[in-house]
Amino acid sequence: MSGEQFEQFCWWLLRKDHDLVGCQVLGKQGAKPQGGIDLFAFHRSQPDVLRVYECKCWKRFTPGALR
Repeated sequence: MSGEQFEQFCWWLLRKDHDLVGCQVLGKQGAKPQGGIDLFAFHRSQPDVLRVYECKCWKRFTPGALR
């Protein structure tokens, strides 16, 4: 799965599990730096709060990597 496909998959999961509006993928791979932000959206119950998400696709993820 490419990085772009993975971001689309994350977008789908967020839309499925949360009542989000305006959920969008930010930029394209290799574009301007985005400060780690890959997706952004507003929750329907709090439309004045921007929520941002970072997608990580790792082959091996350990508790140490989380810290």
